[in-house]
Amino acid sequence: MMRALAICLIAMTSVVSTHLRAEEIVVDEGYLFIDGEYVEAPYRLRVVDGMLSTNGFNVTPNGRTVWSSDSTETGGEHKEHGRLVATRYDTRNHKRRGDMAGRNQRRTTDLLDLFKTTLEQDGVVVWFDRFGGQYFVSPDHKGAFAAAATNSHKMSITDALERLGIHTSQAKWTKMFDDYRVPESDAQKFEEWIDTGFAVENMNRNQIDAQVRLENAGFPLTVLGMLIGAIGLGHSLKWSAERGEPDSQEAVGFFNKGLLLIAAMSALDLTWTILMSQAGQMRETNPIAAKLISSPWQLIAFKIFVTTGACGILYSLRTHQTVQKATWWMCIVCILLTFRWVMMSSFAV
Repeated sequence: MMRALAICLIAMTSVVSTHLRAEEIVVDEGYLFIDGEYVEAPYRLRVVDGMLSTNGFNVTPNGRTVWSSDSTETGGEHKEHGRLVATRYDTRNHKRRGDMAGRNQRRTTDLLDLFKTTLEQDGVVVWFDRFGGQYFVSPDHKGAFAAAATNSHKMSITDALERLGIHTSQAKWTKMFDDYRVPESDAQKFEEWIDTGFAVENMNRNQIDAQVRLENAGFPLTVLGMLIGAIGLGHSLKWSAERGEPDSQEAVGFFNKGLLLIAAMSALDLTWTILMSQAGQMRETNPIAAKLISSPWQLIAFKIFVTTGACGILYSLRTHQTVQKATWWMCIVCILLTFRWVMMSSFAV
C-alpha cells in the first residue's frame, strides 16, 4: 500500500513538473545552431518529455539530438537522424524510473535556462549531437565566432576555434562556418562583434603584459623604495634636530638634499602608478591624473612639469624658514607614500 502511494506521488510530481515547464518561452535575440544547421529566431523553448524542444528540434541533457518523438508509457518509437528507432521502457521498477525522470527533468530545466540566458544576451548557442552545447556570450568569443562565420581576413577559422576553446570535432565546426551565410541585416552587427572582440583581446593582452612587467620590476622597485625611504627618514630626523638658522649653509644644505629626495620619491611614485594601473592593480583617484593615466607619456610629462615647477619655486625661496618647514613636511609625506607603495608592491607581487 505504501509503495503504491509512493509511486503515485512520484508520478504526480513528474506530471506537475512537466506541466509547469511545458510553458513556452519565446526569445527573439541570439543565434542558435543545431548540428551545423542555423535555426532562425524567434526561438520557442519548452521542456517536453524530458527534452528541450525548440523550433522543431529536441535536445537532451546527455547531448543527444532527436528530431521527433512519439512514445507511450510502455514503448514507442522516435527518429534519430531520420532513422526510426524503437524505444522500450522498463515497467518493473516504477520508483527507480520516477527518480531518474525527476533528475532528467531538472537537468533539462537547467539546459533550458542556459539556452534562454545565452540567447537573451544576444549570444550564440552551438549544439552538436553527442557533443552537447557550446555557449558564447563574452565579447572576445562572439568576436571570434563572427570572424569565422564571415570568413574575415582578420582571423582564420583555425585561430577562431582556438580562441573559442574548440579542440575536438573541428571538421564539423569548419563545415558549419562554410555553410552559414550571415544575413545582410546582421552583417554590421557581426563586424561590430569582431572589432569589439579584438579590442577586448588587445586589452587583455596588454594587461597580461603589464602584469608581467610589474612582477619583473616589483622586487627592484621594492628594494629601491625601502632604500630611498630609509635615507629620507634618516635625513628628515637629522634635519629636524640640526636645522639651524634658515639662511645658514647647513640649513640650505639640508633643504637641497630634501628637495632631491622629494624628486626621487616622486619619480618612484610615478613609476609605481603607471605599472600598477596598467596591470589593473589600482585605480587613480586624482581627477587630473585619472584623465592622463591611459597615456603614460602624457602622465609623465604632467608629473615632470608639476614636480619641476614646484621644486623650482621652493628652491628660489630656500632661505625662508616657512619654505624650509613646508619642504620638510613634503619630504615626510613622500616618505610615507613610498613605504605605502612598498607594502602594496609586496602584496601585489
